[in-house]
Amino acid sequence: STFIGSLSAAMLLTTVNAIAKPHGKHSYKGDRGKHHYTGGRTTHKFKRLDVNSDQILTLAEFTALVSNQAKRKFAHKDANNDGFLSLVEVTTSRYGKTRPDHSAIAQKITQCVADLKNTTSNSNIIVPKADKFASPQAKFNRVDTSGDGMLDQKEVEASTLAKKTTAFNTIDSDGNRQVTLAEYQKHHTTKKATRRAIKHCIRTTNATNTTSTSTNTTTAITFIQALNTKSRHLPTFVSKESKGYRP
Repeated sequence: STFIGSLSAAMLLTTVNAIAKPHGKHSYKGDRGKHHYTGGRTTHKFKRLDVNSDQILTLAEFTALVSNQAKRKFAHKDANNDGFLSLVEVTTSRYGKTRPDHSAIAQKITQCVADLKNTTSNSNIIVPKADKFASPQAKFNRVDTSGDGMLDQKEVEASTLAKKTTAFNTIDSDGNRQVTLAEYQKHHTTKKATRRAIKHCIRTTNATNTTSTSTNTTTAITFIQALNTKSRHLPTFVSKESKGYRP
């Protein structure tokens, strides 16, 4: 009906805007405190890394804290204080929860992110490779270069340094081995948009598997299809108000 079609279009627009735009008048979702305004928190992080205050980050500056970061991470994860990390220690959070394994739905997640990028026309969303969602065991094995089934502090530090170096090269968009504030801020915006898209797709993909609905329910477009067909299994991004609506 005309009423359902109008409501569907309005809900799709709301969904797209929620994914594509920041929340709040002056900030993005998650920012708090004295660096609440857009860009303030990112600028603060940049200045903290820029130890010589020349408005440029070198690889040395960007990775200067790797050793301390790796030591803190290792100490936090080493629950039994034996100087090694097991797979269980690495994959268990501080709250006792086990890190989820998304390897079985990796392809669906990447396809969902690609669809979401096209649907929202959000150029900041970067479609990840399926390898990003490798199993915890596979990720553990990459760090465990000795192959002994345990991680020592050197292996954790080497892995952290490798990740930081890769991140630096990604942020350095012009490849001149220097990162400007503009590049740093752009990367932050891209990273945030991509993270939100991935989280959304993981939720909707898991919901799709649970309810055994169509594999296409991961995109905003499917919301209209579900509403028009009076589906009982709406995507997880539906608001509380719209869940209560029955056409």
